[in-house]
Amino acid sequence: MRGKRKTLNQIAFGPLWETPLITEDKTLLEVLECTRLAPSSVNSQPWRFLVSEKDIIIVADPPRYSGTTRIGVQLFRIDMGIAMAHLNFAASAVGWQGKLDVIGFDPNKIAAERQVPGKCEIFGIYHRKNAAIL
Repeated sequence: MRGKRKTLNQIAFGPLWETPLITEDKTLLEVLECTRLAPSSVNSQPWRFLVSEKDIIIVADPPRYSGTTRIGVQLFRIDMGIAMAHLNFAASAVGWQGKLDVIGFDPNKIAAERQVPGKCEIFGIYHRKNAAIL
């Protein structure tokens, strides 16, 4: 996939893993599209989004490049930070009042509830306050 971006349908799902995201919310789609276009090392785009009425779960689906490291850091982890920053910036730019959490949640519980495969890792949750996303 080097040099070619994944489509929004390949990285953004409904509340459960690989269920279609069905929405006509243009603002939500704009935020996800801005995040989709975030840069990533070796064009891997390891991020996935599980979208429910009140939150967006940010998940790493480590690509075949997950073993790629520089100065002892797996590059997909840096990519995930870049994607989360883009999501947070885009959400703020469209006027969402929300909060991005990267600690204080149980990733195993979320993975079980949202049917996230074992090879994946929950990185964060964007909570949108007082509004439904879908």
